Amino acid sequence: MWLISLLISTGLALLSLPQYLRDAQQRRWAAWFLALLAIGNGLWLSQPWPLWGRIIAIWVPTYLAFKGWRLLYSPHSQTKQLGFWRSLGFIFWLGMQLEPWFLPRQPDLAWRKNLAHGALWLGFGGVIGLVAWFWPTPTVGLWLLWRCWLALVGVVVSLFFGVTRVYLAIWQAFGWQMQPLFLAPIYARSVSEWWGKRWNMAVHEVLSVVVWQPLKPIIGSRWAAAMVFIVSGLLHELLLSYPAAGGWGWPTGYFVVQIAATSLERQRRLRAWLRRSSYRQIIWTLSWTIIPAPLLFRPELVLGLFAAYLP
Repeated sequence: MWLISLLISTGLALLSLPQYLRDAQQRRWAAWFLALLAIGNGLWLSQPWPLWGRIIAIWVPTYLAFKGWRLLYSPHSQTKQLGFWRSLGFIFWLGMQLEPWFLPRQPDLAWRKNLAHGALWLGFGGVIGLVAWFWPTPTVGLWLLWRCWLALVGVVVSLFFGVTRVYLAIWQAFGWQMQPLFLAPIYARSVSEWWGKRWNMAVHEVLSVVVWQPLKPIIGSRWAAAMVFIVSGLLHELLLSYPAAGGWGWPTGYFVVQIAATSLERQRRLRAWLRRSSYRQIIWTLSWTIIPAPLLFRPELVLGLFAAYLP
């Protein structure tokens, strides 16, 4: 009940503060106050809960914190144009771009294609989950860990590429000109492209506004980009290590690896070598982003999520 009250009050603040606060500095202070209040209370309320409950209790306030940062870091003249109902729609839409909300609604047949793609990804993720469920191996030791890992892959595929694409199709069917959150990341030709143009555009949008843009004039674009990765690591400590009550430091290590990869990509000789073949670029990108993924999803998290439910 306390968590529901917290979420409702935070949502109401997001509907009102961006409309009335005019001063840019006050808006940013309000954004951070709301973010820390929501996340802090989520952490406090979720302490006695099991793993899945802690995930919900911290992920939802963090989602609202991102919405607050995006709205309140934007000029008052811009957010005032949204009005109440479009602001409410922005809160419920998973993306963080404001631009689609200023466009007139118009029919877009792309929703059918996105609905079909989302259904296919849901089916694919479901098949992976069924394999994990019926895999005839012992539920002990490394075998159990591998089955839980496979179940996690199924959930990630279903949620990230299935559910988000179906949800996008629903909005597009009503005329809203939204864009996918995941833009075929497997075709990324570099680690920079993976994170900057294809993977989870919602998080990229907010971190660009809150971290990269303010720091760029002070420390330069490269160091500002590195700080975005560090903040991403700390964010994943909150969203993954805290619910699992373990694996601390590893998610940040994953994003330090991404800093190293993007730094190497700036080397002229390596860049020229990669550009000779699209296959090299894809293998390079997936090697840096997928292979180190166990740093993000530690055994404490994976086993806690699925071990008790596998037959």
